[in-house]
Amino acid sequence: MSLIGCTSDCLYQRDGYCQLERAMSSGEPSGENPCVNYVPRSQDGGQRLPDVPHPDEL
Repeated sequence: MSLIGCTSDCLYQRDGYCQLERAMSSGEPSGENPCVNYVPRSQDGGQRLPDVPHPDEL
């Protein structure tokens, strides 16, 4: 087990550490949160799904 410090408001952050069990890259990195595993917490505490346009709207 590795201890990766994390202070982002991320789904995987608990008590100042990343609780992600294995590497993945489906997160939403940005300038504010450069981690490739960053997944923001939603307002209700669950995981937020990305906005995907309907094919007819493209």
